[in-house]
This record gives sequence, C-alpha cells and structure tokens, in this order.
Amino acid sequence: MAAELTVNLLDLAPLLDALAEAFVVVDRSGTILTWNATATALFGWTPAHALGRSLHDLLFPDRAAANSRAAVTLLSTHPANRGVPAQCQTLSAARRDGGRIPIEVTIRALPGATGSQICISLVDLSAQATARDETQRMTQILQSVLDNLDTPVFVCDPDGDPIFANWALRQLTATPGGTLNQIVAAIRRHLTAADGSALDLNDYPSSRALAGRAIRGVPLRLAMPGDPFNIFGPMRIGSSSAVVCSASPFFYGPIHAPEPARRYP
Repeated sequence: MAAELTVNLLDLAPLLDALAEAFVVVDRSGTILTWNATATALFGWTPAHALGRSLHDLLFPDRAAANSRAAVTLLSTHPANRGVPAQCQTLSAARRDGGRIPIEVTIRALPGATGSQICISLVDLSAQATARDETQRMTQILQSVLDNLDTPVFVCDPDGDPIFANWALRQLTATPGGTLNQIVAAIRRHLTAADGSALDLNDYPSSRALAGRAIRGVPLRLAMPGDPFNIFGPMRIGSSSAVVCSASPFFYGPIHAPEPARRYP
C-alpha cells in the first residue's frame, strides 16, 4: 500500500488532524512541514509555532536529537519504494510548558507526488510509564513487607524461575548475600522429605504448586551443614499456593516447624 501512495501529505491536513496520534511530516533536514491537531494537544505548540522549525530542536533539545536526526537522514537518502524499514525509537520529548514525556517515535519514508516524504508518528507513553512506576513501587513495598517477616518466603514465576526470596529464607539457607540461583541450589541440596530421604524434583513445593498439586501440610526437613543444631524438622508448608502480581508468580509460605518446635542434633 505504501508503494502506491503518491498523494501529497501536505494536502491532507484535515485527514491528519483526525488521527488519534501525533503526526508530523518533515523534509530531509528535519524542518516541520505538517503538524496535526494531536501533536498540538500533546506538545502544546500550534501549527503556527511548529511549522518551519526543526523537529529535532523543538522536541529533542538534547542528546536525543542525534537519534532522530540519524533516522531522518537514513530514510532521506533511500527512495521510499526500496522498502527501507521504519525507524522506531523511544525518546524523551520536550513540551512547550517545559515538561518532558516519554514517546514512541516511528519515522518512515512514504512516496509522494513530489518524492519521498518523511512521516513521523509520535505516541505518548506517559500512561505506560506511570503504570510501570506504580508496579515497581508496589513491588518494592511487597518485597519490603516480605523481608520483614520472620517466616521464609519464596516466589517464582509460572515457569518455575525464581523471582524473590525474603531475608528469612536467605538466613535459613545460610545464603544472606547469595543470588536467587544460589538460594535455590541450597534448598535443593538440603531440603528433604520428613524422613530425610531425597526429594524428587517434582516434589519440591514450587513444583507441586506449579503442577496444581496440594502443598498445604506437606512435611519437609531442611538440614543445613556446619551446625549440628541447624536441623529443623519436620517442617510444613503453612499455606497453599496463591497467585500474586501481574506476572502471576506463585507464592508459598510460611515454612515453619510444628509446635513444639523440634531440633535434631
């Protein structure tokens, strides 16, 4: 379809104003030729302010301008009908009020009645960035809460890959500064059935939870080496699996010894 487009986009201002995304047409140097209504709403500059100005200087008055200039230059030096792919970038753009917003910039060359035209669509990513920041904030709060629990907690994703281990679990497995993989390795080495026999990989709590099998009340022992009194058992998973967070990881805990707690020398 793009190869058949031979109209002059400069004559389509009413149609471009109806687009839901900001749309700009520039020449080979980046000078703005068309500036639609959505671009005005998003960035604050009217066509009277924007037309004839450099897109790079108007929206990217910093190092990001080098990225937009490079993309425009690349497309300007290749005829549009050669199929040069669109250049997509995520940049921070300046608004007229001095604020900055994250945007997705797609720059493509289209054949027009007067030759190739450099068309740029700009999509506001602020809502996505806000949602991402809020998710990160809530994740940090959750991790802080879990780290202050006295009971060990382990979180993994639906594929069984570890996401988080709280401080109590790190202490229990003697890996306070270890990576998640080191914590998992310690658990696999030292977690056994209540009678001390080795666990099959399918019988580890995370494997049972991911397979939809019950884990409430499953008796386990954790025998850490180096301290004859650091052998707790039989432990039990204190709750069934629950789905938490947007990535749907499995959470299980707490792990505790029965009452009264028993230590085996």
